[in-house]
Order: sequence, then structure tokens, then C-alpha cells
Amino acid sequence: MYMRGVRLRTWILRARPALLVLAFAVLTTFSHPRWSLHLLAWVALVPLLLLLWPIQTWRHAACLGWISGFLSFLGIIGWIYILGPFTGVGLP
Repeated sequence: MYMRGVRLRTWILRARPALLVLAFAVLTTFSHPRWSLHLLAWVALVPLLLLLWPIQTWRHAACLGWISGFLSFLGIIGWIYILGPFTGVGLP
């Protein structure tokens, strides 16, 4: 029983950055107008700050920031297709 708890704790500590990146991406995706949960934009900054707070090197912080930004961009890229007829941008 004790070993399971230790394994679970070490798994959570190792998966913490990935879970925080995923939480940031999901919260920023839901804060955009399709879902109209605008206050989540402010709440989405919390996982990002918790992710970047203990980082020692700027390269590691830049890599994690890029990954979280890319994943949140993938969540909101549908707006290019939705707004295409109104702006002239989109699929031909």
C-alpha cells in the first residue's frame, strides 16, 4: 500500500508540468467567444504562473511557454475558419 502512494506521488510530480500546460491550454480555449467564458482568461494565468515560477533557466521557461501557447492556439484556431466569410481570410 505504501509503495502505491509513493509511486503515485512521484508520478504526479513528474506529470505536473504537463498537467499545468494542459490546464492553461484548456482554460484559454474556453475563454474565447465560442464558449463565452471570458473570466477564464484571468484564471488561465494561474497554471502558467505556477508552471514558470520554479524554472531556473530561460531556455526551459521559453520552451514550456511555447508549448503552452501552441496548444492554446490549436484550441482557438477554429476562429479563422468561422470568420473567413466575413474577413476574406480562410479556405478558398
